[in-house]
Formats: sequence, C-alpha cells, structure tokens
Amino acid sequence: MSPITHKPDFGINVDENVSFTQMLNSNSPISSPTHIQQDSGPTTSESRTMNSSKKRARSSTNDEEYRTLLHDIADSFRTMINTSTTQTRNKCAVILREMLNLGEIDKNMHLRALMLMEQGKKPHIFLNLQPDKRVPWLLFNLNHQYSMLPSATVMSSDEEREHAMVKVMFALVIIFFGFLNRRRRIVHPYRNVGSQFIENIINGHPKNCLDLLRMDRSSFITLCNILKEKNLVEDAREISIKEQVAIFLLTVGHNERNRACRNTFQHSSQTISKYINLILRALCQLGKEYISRPNDDTPSKIRFNPRFYPYFKDCLGAIDGIHIPVWVRTSEESRFRNRNGTLSQNVFAVVGFDMRFHYVLAGWEGNATNSRVLYSALDTEIDPFVIPTGKYYLGDGEYPNIHGLLTPYRGHRYHLSEFNASGARRVTSAEELFNHRHSSLRTTVERAFGLLKGRFPILKAQVSFPYRKQVGIVLATCVLHNFIIDHNPHAEQFDVDEGASDDANESTSFVTELESATQSIHRGSNNDLRTSITSQMFMDFQTRR
Repeated sequence: MSPITHKPDFGINVDENVSFTQMLNSNSPISSPTHIQQDSGPTTSESRTMNSSKKRARSSTNDEEYRTLLHDIADSFRTMINTSTTQTRNKCAVILREMLNLGEIDKNMHLRALMLMEQGKKPHIFLNLQPDKRVPWLLFNLNHQYSMLPSATVMSSDEEREHAMVKVMFALVIIFFGFLNRRRRIVHPYRNVGSQFIENIINGHPKNCLDLLRMDRSSFITLCNILKEKNLVEDAREISIKEQVAIFLLTVGHNERNRACRNTFQHSSQTISKYINLILRALCQLGKEYISRPNDDTPSKIRFNPRFYPYFKDCLGAIDGIHIPVWVRTSEESRFRNRNGTLSQNVFAVVGFDMRFHYVLAGWEGNATNSRVLYSALDTEIDPFVIPTGKYYLGDGEYPNIHGLLTPYRGHRYHLSEFNASGARRVTSAEELFNHRHSSLRTTVERAFGLLKGRFPILKAQVSFPYRKQVGIVLATCVLHNFIIDHNPHAEQFDVDEGASDDANESTSFVTELESATQSIHRGSNNDLRTSITSQMFMDFQTRR
C-alpha cells in the first residue's frame, strides 16, 4: 500500500512560505530549509528500468541507515523528554510504528511524525483522534512545515545522508536548549526578603518579636552584637547576622522545617542548614559564659522564707533528669527507648532557684537511669559536676542520699499532688514534713524544664537531625534560656509545660537499696544531715502550731 500523498482539505489556508527562523523558534514546529517531497512511487522511466538486485541492495542499505538514524534520534530524545509526558509519547510512538508496518505512512513520514510528537499538546491530540483521522491530521501538520529529512528516494549519496543527519542534530540541539529555557524557573526570585522580614519584626509591634523570636527586641539585638563582638559569626554577602540568628530562633522556637524557613527567607535549603549549624556552634561556645556554677551565698528564695530557712541554708539548687525526644537509626532504637516506650535522650541538669541552668549534661541514652547519668557527670574528666564542700543540691528519690545531695525519705508521701489532693490528710510525721518542704523547693527544676520546653517546642518533638546536632540543640536552648533571664528576667513565659520533668506526674522510682548503700560507701552518706534537718524542722513546726 503506497503512502497517502494528497493534502486533505480542512478548510484552513496553509502558508507554504514560512521562513526557517520562524520554524526554529520556541513556538514553531521543527523545520528544515527544504519542502516536503512526497514519495509518488516508481513512475519515472529510470525507476522502471532499475535492476531488481540493485533495488534490494539499496533497500537493505536504506533500512540499516534508517534504523541507525532512529536509534540516534531516540538517544537524543531521552535527554529531553519530560517524565510527566513520557507515557503519552510512548503510546504515540507505538501507534506510529503500527501505522508504518501497515503501510499507512512511509519511513520519512514516520521520522517527521516522531518529531511532531515532541511539540506541546500534539501527542494528546493525536491519541484522542479516531484511527481513520490520524493520517490526514499528520499530513496537515507535516505539510504546514518544512521537511525534517529529505525523502528516502532522494538520499542517494553518503554526502546527502550525512548532510541530513547534521540537520537533524542541529534541530535537536535547538529543541533541547529551548526546552530547558522554557521550563527553567527561579526557585527564589526575590532578594532581601529575609532582611526585610527581620526589619519588620524589629520595628513592628513588640509582641511580634516575642512570638516569633521568643525574646524581646532589645535581647535579640544584644545577642546579635555579642556573637559579632566575640567573632563567633559575621555578616555574609547576602545574609546579615540578624537574619542568621532569626533563622535559628524560628527553627528552635517553632520547630520550623527547612522548607518553611527557605520560603520565609527566600534562601536555598543549603543556606538555611549552613546558618543553623553556624549559630548552633556559636551558642554552644557561649555556654561556658552563660552556664556556670552559682555562688555559695544562700539563695534569696530560701533566705527570706521561714519554711526553708535555716534548714536549707546550704542548698544551692536542685537536680533532675529530663527526657528529650530523639530521632536515631533503627539499629540504635533499643538503647534510646525509655521506660515509657518512646525514644529519648536523658539530659541531666542542675537548676538554681533563680531558674537558671548551672550545669547541663546531654546525650545519654533514654534507657539510662537518672542516677547513672549523675555518676557520669560527677566522674567525667571533661567539665565535671563539682559540688562545693559543705553545700548540697536537692534531688528526688531516683538519686542516692550521698555527700552533695539531699533526697527525700522512702515510704512517705513526697509529691505536692499527694499533699494537695482533695481529702488528703495533713502532715503527721517529721519525715512527711521534710518531704513536703523538700518537694516544694525542688519543683524549681521542674518549672525550669517546663519553661524551656514551652519557649522552644523543638524539644518536644523528634527532629530528623544527626544525633550530635540534636544534643547540641539541647545545650544551645539552655544557653538561650539563661541569656533571656539575664537580660529580661520578666520575659513572657509562653506555654509552660508543667509536665516536662520525667517524674512530674507519676510516682517516683526510688534508687535501689543496694545502689544507695554502695554509693554511700563510695561517696559518703548524707543521712546524718537529713536527720538533723528533719528533727529541727519538725520541732519548730510543732512549736508554731
């Protein structure tokens, strides 16, 4: 069956004189400087007298060159085809191949039809046509442009075939770069958006700065100046120190993801991560200055309260552990699974009665007990937890009553909820009185943990950062907590998480008798001090009644 060579009448005037430049632009189909040459079949005398053997040899040569040409064009197309339209174009290619096999189109028309399927929505139009309408539609579209290749009967010499291949590759290059230019989009088209965002916060309503940056305007500016003066950070070419610090504060203060910060500040994901890590390291370096041991004077909370003074006059603060959710690899989950069944790191902290952190040890696995983390803090050679002679800290029942610590009595009510519950009996023994006042004073550490988590919600959720970075975030937020207290003691408290401490809402898991006895032998017992305080406290309590 010979291919159809007439042009169907669709009622549209087709302009045959289209320039080569017009055909190569982004809105025009692929074109070539020669007109379509229809294969009219063997009608000339020369074709009638052609030897049959020469016909077969030439046909074999043309078929081989045709397959090679198709292979080269297909390789070029693979680099340009959009994955979203690959299936549609593959279906078109299958249909065109079937039409070629049935003789409805010739090889030249098959080649040019494949090129046509790369133009806009034409593959979808081609698929939606009825089978008997596809050949006229192809002829109409192909006659509207110039031929991509000369007809197979014209390519009689190697030089012409090579010339045709050069045309094909040249057109493919133009299509490829035009395809890239049409689909290219600038991800962050706006400049200085981040700096303008920070200026609006600083110069706007004071509550906006508190809500977004978790500190007031003066504290934020002071923090930026301190980091700059200590050469911990510096202004970059397109991002200032204020913007760098704001990126970090939004991340930890609202648990913002990288993508959210990227859109807010109009920077790439790599830039956002870079400055989060930079500010994180800078704040950890400030830890030596802002997280330090308190002075040895009696805290004002004790000194001016007759319920606590003079009984706890040598107390410097309270200790406790807090569990921070972590994200770790599956192979490490067993070590980080705590007694509640969640993945966490056990953070040991020392808090003064001014709500400041005086010592922080982060990074221990969630299945480690509080007492084990305490021993690590006491025995480590790098930045150990040092308790001055004659002073002590308050701890709950998970810690042994050793030198430097004062813990409650076993077997008696301890948590304030047990004393304040409806229908709860009044204090009836010296041990209960000691436990009640001990718990009232030690709740400072739980309030500090609640304030820390309320101000920095990133500590409440698992974040897919490297574990070392997760540990650093805990230390950095503690530094920020102390910084805010130093520069604005009456700062807004946000949503305080009252249940932040591990034992805030559950009964205390006391350290075992064996461990307590072993540590008392190794580190010294504080039972005598506790007994003397209890006796004097209960005696005064009965006298005042």
